[in-house]
Amino acid sequence: MTSSLPFDISQPQAPGLTVIEASAGTGKTYSITGLALLGFARGEFSPREVCMVTFTDAATAELAGRLRARIVQGVDALMTPPEDWVHITDTVDILLIEPDSDDEEGRRSRLEHLRRALTEFDAMTVSTIHGFCHRLLTSVGVATAEISSDSEDISEVVHDVILAGQHTVTDPSRVIDAVKTRLTLPDARMATFPDAPDEVQAEINDLIEIIEASVDEVVRRRRHWRRGTFDSMLVDTRDLLCDEVRGPSIIAELRSRFRLVLVDEFQDTDTVQWKIFRTAFIEQHTGIPAVPLVVVGDPKQSIYRFRGAELSAYLEAVEYADQHGGRRFHLDTNYRSDADMLIALEHMFGQVTFGDDRVGFERVLAGKEMSAYGLSDGQPPMQIRSIEPPLDAEGSVDAGTARNWVLADVVAEVVRLLGESRITRQHDSSAESLRPSDIGIVVKSNSDAELYASALRAAGIPAVTSGTDSVLESPAALQWRLLLQSLLRPTDLRAARTVAIGVFGDVDVSQVDDFKSEDEAVLLGQQQQRVRALAVGGVAHLLAVLRQDGYQQRALARVGGERLLTDIEHIGELLHQRTRGRSCSPTQAAAAFQELREISSDRSTSETLNRRLDCDDDTVRVMTIHKAKGLEFPVVLCPTLWTTQKGSQGLPHAEMPDEGGRLLNTYWVASGSSRAKAVMRVKTCADAEARGEDLRNLYVALTRAVHKLVLWTVPGFSRGIRPLADLLEQSCAGDVARLASEIPEALELVRIDSRPARIQPVAESIDDSSLLVSTNDRTFDEPWKVWSFTAIDRALQADSDRSRLDVDVAPHIGGLDEPGETTEEPIAVGPTEMTPLHAIPGSAAFGTLVHSVLEDVEFDSASVTADLLDLCRERLRYQPIECDPEILAEGLSTMLLAPLGGPFGETSLSTISRVDRLDELEFLLPLPSTSARTIAEAVVSHSSHDDPFRSWFHQVANGQIAVPIAGMLTGSIDLVARVDGSFFIADYKTNRLSNDAVFTTAELVDEMNHHGYPLQALLYLVAFRRYLRRREPRANPDDVVAGVAYLFVRGMDPTWPASDTRGVIWWQPSGELIDAVDHLFAVEGST
Repeated sequence: MTSSLPFDISQPQAPGLTVIEASAGTGKTYSITGLALLGFARGEFSPREVCMVTFTDAATAELAGRLRARIVQGVDALMTPPEDWVHITDTVDILLIEPDSDDEEGRRSRLEHLRRALTEFDAMTVSTIHGFCHRLLTSVGVATAEISSDSEDISEVVHDVILAGQHTVTDPSRVIDAVKTRLTLPDARMATFPDAPDEVQAEINDLIEIIEASVDEVVRRRRHWRRGTFDSMLVDTRDLLCDEVRGPSIIAELRSRFRLVLVDEFQDTDTVQWKIFRTAFIEQHTGIPAVPLVVVGDPKQSIYRFRGAELSAYLEAVEYADQHGGRRFHLDTNYRSDADMLIALEHMFGQVTFGDDRVGFERVLAGKEMSAYGLSDGQPPMQIRSIEPPLDAEGSVDAGTARNWVLADVVAEVVRLLGESRITRQHDSSAESLRPSDIGIVVKSNSDAELYASALRAAGIPAVTSGTDSVLESPAALQWRLLLQSLLRPTDLRAARTVAIGVFGDVDVSQVDDFKSEDEAVLLGQQQQRVRALAVGGVAHLLAVLRQDGYQQRALARVGGERLLTDIEHIGELLHQRTRGRSCSPTQAAAAFQELREISSDRSTSETLNRRLDCDDDTVRVMTIHKAKGLEFPVVLCPTLWTTQKGSQGLPHAEMPDEGGRLLNTYWVASGSSRAKAVMRVKTCADAEARGEDLRNLYVALTRAVHKLVLWTVPGFSRGIRPLADLLEQSCAGDVARLASEIPEALELVRIDSRPARIQPVAESIDDSSLLVSTNDRTFDEPWKVWSFTAIDRALQADSDRSRLDVDVAPHIGGLDEPGETTEEPIAVGPTEMTPLHAIPGSAAFGTLVHSVLEDVEFDSASVTADLLDLCRERLRYQPIECDPEILAEGLSTMLLAPLGGPFGETSLSTISRVDRLDELEFLLPLPSTSARTIAEAVVSHSSHDDPFRSWFHQVANGQIAVPIAGMLTGSIDLVARVDGSFFIADYKTNRLSNDAVFTTAELVDEMNHHGYPLQALLYLVAFRRYLRRREPRANPDDVVAGVAYLFVRGMDPTWPASDTRGVIWWQPSGELIDAVDHLFAVEGST
């Protein structure tokens, strides 16, 4: 393996593979975002031509947010006057402004490119690997299966295969585990052990036959029932790209679309994912050039082997780069830790390899100056505290005794740090006392996290846990399950009593036996109220009722109440999302809860179910190593790394290059007990991989600290696998005292040979009122709901005594707010008066079809008519609409050529390129408690007398329609377009007017008024102006928003001049009018 070079962020990325190794603290995200930023500024690519992939939803959101903020910062740097450039110290910003250059034109060009990138930012592909695969599969017409994490079918299949083949299996559960692992690692093979005795080989071969038959049957059944998993989605994508017939065209499309592909956290990938990226973007294909593929990761931080991540995949990519002209770089400067801390870490890890000889410790430079900046406690940055209790009769330390000593010492050390240490946070700031939030405690398990957090709280130190355990396995989940079960049977007194003695009730268990009939009636009435709350406003309304009943106060009155309250609210939020925020029945809510429990064990979805911090106050955070990855703290304590490490759990497997890849230990499935070399080689390699990951876990834990790191060891404890002891053995032959004497400025050894004293908290007199939770004493707003324009329109059409209807909110699909199917006979089309679309029967389905075609077609393509025909034929295969695709394509081609009129005159949609349009802009607009009448009054008072829709709003303002509206408005704007620097929004309409209609302005005004479209247009303008103010804060909406156009596609005709445009009606209300309505929405209680 060749050595890598320091990464130079200023250099453009060449086609092919680039591997960047980013050790902990070296600014990985900064480098990724800076690389993309400079590419945008130089005009090398636009956001639409960039694909960024990472491996969790949280990481995706963070990466997108950081990049957008980086672009904003770059724009600010380029707008900085030259006299202030001296204050710009950021490396990337300096590369942008080029202070030593006189190229002012170049700076203006870079500024324009970045502004455009900011405008087009949402067009960039930033996704998880599974999101990328899902988009790819759907974009090429592959029917994606419903994703499920339920593995019950595997157990069923295995037993079916065993029975059908009349096999004898000692432990079917191990066969089931083997099948699950094979499905997770599809490229792995079952080991055959050819050197084993004949009787062992016979048993092994029989098991392999069962396992492979079961895998094939599971895949067959899932495809038959259109069920899939996240793993199968990856396999389907890889197989599609490798398909000899379809693959080349898909690869060509991907490479023509993307000019830069960035994959973050690449050390957490596997061989299937590496094959996807390699095939899609860099492998040689005739006539299809490679694109720049940049993979960024740190093999020393590959700690997700239990989730299927394979360090071997990262190493394969490195080898590929070496053999195929790729480039390898590393980030050589650590911007996280103090210089002396880096010295200590280098001495700890300098001689270590992390599970493979090719993965060693990389020395990095210190990016921080050593001055008064940092922690001033007079101690070296790394401290190893050696716990040395008396030995037992066997000459060893009892594990329980050692744990108790360490626990007490950790609490005492935290108290000392908070009481004595001072920190200087900036070079020019004064020292201040260390705060609890400056301390992170990294442990090995969730149970350890709870133990240490409880001990700290008992000593009066605020502490919270942040683990990777699922909220669906918490006590709060039991409270929710009991509540939902009781709501399924609202008249069941026993179920109501069970809830009443929990956190959702205020009954003491001692009072239950003394219940009277009136008490029972109160309980059942409460149950009915909660059922009604679900029916009216869904889970959000139910939570409001529960809060009103005082459940929050009861939760906080319990020991660990903040934890319980956080988990209950978390589950409520998950249920709200699972039911899509809609009103629902107890049955639907209970089904959503069950679905959440089923997915809680899936590695690709469990992140959203991880328990959250139970408090945002100034607290010590206690977390597992996996949760700590990516975080940093001024002070880090690691009290449990000395403990015994559990061996590999489940089916052992290992990468064995001599055997052609990853092998699964079939002998383990057979429950074999022989330790013969012939059957132990896979287990031996699997144990070696596990030990390598143990060392990588240590690396992650020890590299979280900025200024101070404290480790606990127990030298007298010698049982089991002890990764920290193994690390110290490799780094200093176990002689920590000698190592500390060699680097006294960086490392200190403290021996603890007497039991640390228990810290007794000192109770302070406090104002009890500070412990009260905030209460809500207002009445619940009954009209509150999630509205769509469809829901508002139906309410407008209803009688006054039915002015608020419980209307289901439809998905954001264009066309659904249009009239339903017509019963009129087809219209005879005249050669000059009618467009090709005029005769097609109308329906919501036809509207949806038109919207989907217009969303995907390139308006300005030279082959737009052929493109439209292809799209129409494809869509009509799945739409039961009586429509000739050629007529539909001709009609849509005609409407694209029609002049828009209004402020843009002869301009047509056919002149608008993809970079100047945004399709289906979804929004969620908060609505205060208001009404259609109040909104209309604001419009009338600010509109001119020649406003085409003033009369409609005047009728609404006079009280002819009084619809109470409150909650959230959800919608999707069909088209946002930019013409000569001005924006307009457009809504496609496929409405049929009368048989002789020619779609004049007067006819369109009547149609708009009839369906309440003026209100829709108003709401869309408010939403878009808010969006524009957020995305372009320096732009004045009054100057750049031209208005809203309703495009009645059946009537748009290019033969009419722009002065008498047909099928298009514009509304250009004043900015003062829109701002008045916007202000109305921003003021609570505006009725």
